Amino acid sequence: SNVKSDTEAVDIIAETEDINAKVNITGSDKLSYGDNTILITVTSASGNSTKEYKITVKRPTVEQEAAQSTAPPVVDDGQKYVAITFDDGPSKYTNKLLDILDKHSVKATFYIVGERISYYPDALKRAADSGHAFGNHSWDHSNLSKLTDEQKHANLQQTSDKLFEVCGKRPTTIRPPGGNWDRNVKVFDGCNVVYWSVDPEDWKYRNTETVVNNIMSQVGNKSIILLHDLYETSVDAADIVIGKLKE
Repeated sequence: SNVKSDTEAVDIIAETEDINAKVNITGSDKLSYGDNTILITVTSASGNSTKEYKITVKRPTVEQEAAQSTAPPVVDDGQKYVAITFDDGPSKYTNKLLDILDKHSVKATFYIVGERISYYPDALKRAADSGHAFGNHSWDHSNLSKLTDEQKHANLQQTSDKLFEVCGKRPTTIRPPGGNWDRNVKVFDGCNVVYWSVDPEDWKYRNTETVVNNIMSQVGNKSIILLHDLYETSVDAADIVIGKLKE
């Protein structure tokens, strides 16, 4: 059996007609993301007969990992592309941003903080209905690199479940807050980890003109722009930047 990550759980059930049989499992009590073998020994109540079952879990091949990946296909049609992304929302400015994106006929990716979903559910429903993409930005903007795999998975899962509850969609990618992540882990919970290439530090300056200038001085073909819909200055900057990029 192949597992996508060391957080994927697989139940092992040993069935026997002898209800008093003893079952012993030797090896890791958790399937890990790598080659390992679990030995299951079933011994009858009388102790006269024993059966052994070996289960080997193998790390997926490169091809299998690629098949499990949710990465979008590489665009290579001679056109220039830029991805525009918004972290830390939703917020009271998300609907204003959606108006701007509608005006420009542009789709964005929203990296959602799960605990904020309940405050602005209508904005997220609107974003989902408008065809925008969602990414997972943790439940509470935690430093995910300081969490165990179990804690990390629970944190991300909580956001995914809440988003699905509100608008019927789940995140397709992950952006760890602050970029804090084990970069050797390319895929987690079926989602690729996505960073950014253009950071105007809009959270720091909170000035529309400065944010626009910072983006335009860095942006290029296939750039990934990082903004935050927490700040109205960033939303206003997005309006200007999208217009300039289209030109």
